[in-house]
Amino acid sequence: MFPYYRKLIGKDIYYKIVSDEEFHEITKVKGRLNVELVMAIQYPEKLRIQDMITCHGNYYEKVDEKHYSAWAG
Repeated sequence: MFPYYRKLIGKDIYYKIVSDEEFHEITKVKGRLNVELVMAIQYPEKLRIQDMITCHGNYYEKVDEKHYSAWAG
């Protein structure tokens, strides 16, 4: 089941969802990768992860591991 890979539509921000309560947000700034580990403790954060998994609200698009890995280097 996990991990899931998502991309924020219209931005170069990728997500690796590793559990119902944790994801990694990956951005590139001037060619450098920045990885932020996010732990969902409160209910709204847990809902955000569920929204990312289901691509709710047309904010996120599904990407496969190959596409994610090629972008993340």
